[in-house]
Amino acid sequence: MNMGNFIDSEFESTANLDQVLRMADQSYGQGNLNAARELLSRAHALAPSVFSIASALGALDYQLGRYELAGKELSQAACLDPNHYGIHAQLAAVWLKLGDMPRFFQAVKTALRLNPADRETLNLLAKGHVAEGQYYEAARVCHRLLSLEGRDRESLMLLGKCFFELKELDMAKMTYERVLQLCPADALARQNLALIHRKSGTSLSAQADDLDGDIVVLAI
Repeated sequence: MNMGNFIDSEFESTANLDQVLRMADQSYGQGNLNAARELLSRAHALAPSVFSIASALGALDYQLGRYELAGKELSQAACLDPNHYGIHAQLAAVWLKLGDMPRFFQAVKTALRLNPADRETLNLLAKGHVAEGQYYEAARVCHRLLSLEGRDRESLMLLGKCFFELKELDMAKMTYERVLQLCPADALARQNLALIHRKSGTSLSAQADDLDGDIVVLAI
């Protein structure tokens, strides 16, 4: 083998990869996600063992709603760096979108083993429990999230839904009232509170009369 030609080839490949990545970054910055995706795919073909490229491609496919592809690419990234908790959290989000709950819970378990206090992963876990109708377990996770950040609006909204589904209407009411204390203009919390009053047979305001009487499940 001519060593000079080998070095030149390696240098050319590295230069091409750097150029493709710069172009991908530029396209993404301009909001052209499809072009950025094509360029990242080229970069991944040039360097299939680079964690940052595989993870970026998977994250972009998730953003584009291509969940099957995202799962494949993020799984490859997880193999390249199995101790990166963020990749397992991203995989959990993919499996939740696809309704693959066994893989969802496994990815969450791995992410939380690597970073037990990661709020994004805990939030996903709570949503996964809700998706499975496991409202008691979801409420426990919400309490854990609120112990980390007591003003977390999303956790409070999810906890309110759990209480509602568990028929704990007084607790649901208190939870949404807490949201309104933090953000008086929160329309969804106010709507959910009106639904609770209607469900319990009390009157909140004329606003409750505008709600569809068939609605029995709180939105989150």
